Amino acid sequence: MAPVEGRPGADLEPYDFDSEKRKLQYVHGNDITDKDVLSAALYPQVFKDYIDFKDVYSTVQNLPTYAYFSPLKVGEEIKVSLRKGKELQLKLVATTETDEDGNKQV
Repeated sequence: MAPVEGRPGADLEPYDFDSEKRKLQYVHGNDITDKDVLSAALYPQVFKDYIDFKDVYSTVQNLPTYAYFSPLKVGEEIKVSLRKGKELQLKLVATTETDEDGNKQV
């Protein structure tokens, strides 16, 4: 592989960020940011996986990491901080058996 000479992006085709933002907003709603558009441009598959997850589960950024990676047990409680001064106390009270798709109702 030959070394890159000059500006690394000089040989790339022009990218229409405004058009891409409109496309993403049409599919995923108006909360698409410029940062999302840049992520989609640089890492299309990673962004697609992320936005598909977000479309199904919403944002999980306020969920404590341990609760995200390890399911709660019945009776377990967690605090979720939504913003300064606004917290939720969540308790898992029951679940169903796993269905044929691997999902449970909680």
